Amino acid sequence: MSATPLASCDTRMRRDRRRTSESQAATRGACVARRRGVLLRTHPLVVLSIVLALAGCGGRSSAHDAVEAPPLPDRGDDEEDDDLVALEHEETRAFVRSEVLALSHGVTALRAPARVAFRDGAIAELGTPVPGRVSEVHVRVGDEVAAGAPLVTLRSPDAAATRAQLAAARTALANALAEARRSADMLERGVGTERERRAADLHVAELEIELARARTAVSIVGRGAGGEVVLRAPIAGTILSRRAAIGMAVEPGGEALLEIGDPHGIGVVAEVFDRDAAMVRVGASAEIALPSIDSPLRGRVTHVAPVVSAGMRTVPVRIELESVPSLLRPGLFGRASISLVDEGLVLPASAVLVRDGQRTAVYVDEGDGRFRRRDVVVGPSIDGRVQVLAGLREGERVVVEGALLLDGAADLML
Repeated sequence: MSATPLASCDTRMRRDRRRTSESQAATRGACVARRRGVLLRTHPLVVLSIVLALAGCGGRSSAHDAVEAPPLPDRGDDEEDDDLVALEHEETRAFVRSEVLALSHGVTALRAPARVAFRDGAIAELGTPVPGRVSEVHVRVGDEVAAGAPLVTLRSPDAAATRAQLAAARTALANALAEARRSADMLERGVGTERERRAADLHVAELEIELARARTAVSIVGRGAGGEVVLRAPIAGTILSRRAAIGMAVEPGGEALLEIGDPHGIGVVAEVFDRDAAMVRVGASAEIALPSIDSPLRGRVTHVAPVVSAGMRTVPVRIELESVPSLLRPGLFGRASISLVDEGLVLPASAVLVRDGQRTAVYVDEGDGRFRRRDVVVGPSIDGRVQVLAGLREGERVVVEGALLLDGAADLML
């Protein structure tokens, strides 16, 4: 009778131990699953190491896999300190690398789309000052012309009338001057009046104004006789385009008859994003790569526009070339690399995380596997590096690799 209670007790003990073992296995399995899920979201290198470990272990139990998996970051002893992350195990720290933040005096390159264009004053369009008809065209596209060379001859009735007005104004002024002298002589002899002399002087002044207007009109028409108008080159250069043809009727304000460009006035205009324009300085060296030119062209920044193109949100930056090859043509497109001098704290772009879609942050290495998140202000990414504008000090250690492993809430990396 006494054996029965003992057997029953032994049976209950074995059942309790089995349940406890199953509960512990379930707990370990859930922990493994949770760690794997977090690691999958955290860093691909950690996932790869787990896969390789599982493949090499063969028939090991899931409990043993949980021992092999790298432990998760610990948020620290203070549950309210969300900015602190602690890595207690060396296998996890291997994926995180930090560097000491130091003052940089290096040179980086800002890259921007660019186009070949004439500089200001190196291109001119030729129109007509009076209505008329083209009677002769003296040049062809590609011709080199000097300033003042005849380009197009017109026949214009208005030009004949303008020149006639100039001749009439000259004659009227000469007659008025003679009348003024006569009035002055008569006043001296006592046969004239002061009122007559003043009237004669006033008439002379009015005719002088008319003569000046006639001269201005004739200067616009240009040199010539009668109704002939000769249009001349306003600058020295090459004829880029020609629309004028014999017999063509022309009007002031119409399309240009000719376009002239100075081949020595060709430069490059780079379209720099407005957020980067503040870093560009006049005198900075630049290099331009064009698909049609074998070797890159070198030059220097001569002007940074004070306005932003409304449509593209870019700032035109003009670059003067050291030499202009014969194959260079206005309208060619390429890319410009403008040298920028870095003077400040510089970090790899991989060190900077973006949180909540707009906040930029880094992790500062405090030692002993402790990393603290710090909000920072950085400049644009250039050649994979960013300048720190606020939030860090020289000499602090900053995580430059593996920052995403420390922060699962980061949306993207710069």
